[in-house]
Amino acid sequence: MAIPLSVGALLAPCLMGFQGLLGTDYVSAWSPFLVFMQDETKRHGILPFWIPQILCGMPMGEALGVSVYYPTEIVGVWFGVPPHLLYAWDTFLHLCLAGIGAQRLAVTLGASESGAVVAGLTYTFSGLTTRSLVLVLVWRCEPLPWHPGSCWQLGGCWIGRAGDSE
Repeated sequence: MAIPLSVGALLAPCLMGFQGLLGTDYVSAWSPFLVFMQDETKRHGILPFWIPQILCGMPMGEALGVSVYYPTEIVGVWFGVPPHLLYAWDTFLHLCLAGIGAQRLAVTLGASESGAVVAGLTYTFSGLTTRSLVLVLVWRCEPLPWHPGSCWQLGGCWIGRAGDSE
């Protein structure tokens, strides 16, 4: 619970919509694309793969990058979540998953429960994370949970095999 509470405390103004997580440049650049995607999804019932308003048209993935088809982005577009809230909750989710994954990995590797919480908090608020948030590179927070979570799952396999060979 320490990790979601600490991330929630850090992002509380953004999660409640009182303050934007991102700088105005980021929101100004990406919000029109997300609003377009939301409008087209409502109008046609499917996610758009083509955006005709740029030059003579271009693939949506090329305009926004492939993160536009990331699961949390799709859910936010489908349900019409305003961009500033979508980015705030997306960041909250990914930072929590990153910290919990690091915590579980630390326990698997033999850390005490309190040591594992410290490991999870350290990973969650590492330099990469805080730098990404300060420089408005929110997309860097999306892959963070997959690193410790994957190692945690693989670590359980390795530790299990090491025990079998004795």
